[in-house]
Amino acid sequence: MTHPDNNPLAVIASDVPQLKRQDAIELLLQHYGLAVVKAESLVSERDQNFEVRTADGLKLVFKIANAAEDPQVTDFQIKALQHIERYQSEHGKRFNAPRIVPTLAGELQITVRSGDVSHICRLVSYVEGVPLGDDVPGPGFSRNAGIYLAEIGRALRDFRHDASDHNLLWDMKRALDLRELQRFITDPALRKQVARCLDDFEEHALPRFGNLRWQVIHNDLNPDNILVDAPQGSKVVGVIDFGDMLSSPLIVDVAVAVSYLRSRNGNPLSRVANFIAGYHSVTPLRRDETDLLYDLIRTRLAATTSIRFWRISERSPDDPYLKKILQENSAERFLSRLDELPRESVQSIFREACGNGGS
Repeated sequence: MTHPDNNPLAVIASDVPQLKRQDAIELLLQHYGLAVVKAESLVSERDQNFEVRTADGLKLVFKIANAAEDPQVTDFQIKALQHIERYQSEHGKRFNAPRIVPTLAGELQITVRSGDVSHICRLVSYVEGVPLGDDVPGPGFSRNAGIYLAEIGRALRDFRHDASDHNLLWDMKRALDLRELQRFITDPALRKQVARCLDDFEEHALPRFGNLRWQVIHNDLNPDNILVDAPQGSKVVGVIDFGDMLSSPLIVDVAVAVSYLRSRNGNPLSRVANFIAGYHSVTPLRRDETDLLYDLIRTRLAATTSIRFWRISERSPDDPYLKKILQENSAERFLSRLDELPRESVQSIFREACGNGGS
């Protein structure tokens, strides 16, 4: 099928795959030789995922890609996980991430029909841990998470793929495309706030992208993708969901991650500063990078807000992903708190978090 390059809504606007649970179980037996005794659906924005357990207790995740997604993008994600696995075998294991599980024939993916469309499927290892969820722990966690993301960034530093610049609505370098979604924001004041964020991004951040460090980044270190050692634990034990990876300025990965460290009370930047300090201890951040964080964080929050309102208008109330995000408005609250702070003051705090303020 055609994969339009100019429509950033193309994939997430498409229906999530609807492969039946029993069909998934039969595919796993046929192609992987696995006797699956349990398969549970996992909520996903645009793909379909099953957490499966075999008769001998092995846990895995079976991923069915959206039919609207370019097959090269799926190949990009597979090759990236293989690259990470090779990196860790050569440099020592620094973090836990999913591994690609090949078929009995040694293939990295299979293609299946569901209705009148085809889907590319892959099987990955299950990463043990407790999803962080909405209640973000204290400064110890934030620093540990920053270190963890930096290690992932190091593993991906020299990874290259032709599809790394694929079309993704969550791609910050294409953030101005979000202006098309502003009409879906029902609150006029919030709509103006989002528009102001995108104007600031266009003026203060985007023109500087060409001078920044670029590479493939994870691009989605949100609380659902961070696994900790125990409920309310501060030790990060794994990161999952590499489906939003793309080539972008390295500092965007930091901005995306800290946009989810949304303090409800107290200093709104304390957790953010601790995360930045942890990241900086592994991969030193330059001053020109940290000085963009204020606008990049606000831009991610504007994206989260815009896409949420668009999805409410487009998707059925029965959409599991929509149900999950329907009442989520912490992005708007955090954006309002950041908008109260002067850009120069935030830049100073982030420079201080890096010790010497970067170079």
